[in-house]
Amino acid sequence: MKIVIGCANFGKEYNGLKVPDAEIEKIWKYCRKHDIDTVDTARAYEYDPPGDFEIITKVTYQQPEISYRVNTVLAHHVKDLKIPGFWNYIVSLKDEGYCDKIGVSIYDDDISFLLTAYKGIDVIQLPYKQNKSKIKKYGDRVEFHARKVFADDCFIEAVKDKNVSKVVIGIDNLKQLKQNLKRMNNELE
Repeated sequence: MKIVIGCANFGKEYNGLKVPDAEIEKIWKYCRKHDIDTVDTARAYEYDPPGDFEIITKVTYQQPEISYRVNTVLAHHVKDLKIPGFWNYIVSLKDEGYCDKIGVSIYDDDISFLLTAYKGIDVIQLPYKQNKSKIKKYGDRVEFHARKVFADDCFIEAVKDKNVSKVVIGIDNLKQLKQNLKRMNNELE
């Protein structure tokens, strides 16, 4: 499934809320039954998701370590790529088998520059609405993961976009996840 569960508020408070552990367990149980098999986390979120999910994690220059094998490692911020050796470190994680894909999480950065300056980028995670034209332009060169789809009210559009491989959604509880999936399924029918 194209949907990825964002874990920013699973380990600590994010946007005023930390999801209770009991609710997180309900969410994982539901995901397992409904083919949602990927989670998005970061060292900064202070949460390690269950190992039976595909994991996308973000690292920073200050917190570069990963303690378990993941599917994708992203530089959490473009500014970290400017630190000498940091991109080479991320490339080494892939070369040494700690992950399958590498990339960067961006906002409104120059994708052409990133793809030229940092060889080997497999994935770019970005806010969908403000980057739609870039996604269309570079969709054949890199895998895109859309985020910030609820804040910008473009969830369904991102799900339908053939140039978007994954759509990261943040949720506060199981009820919210179910509502979003129902909306998506209704729109896609």
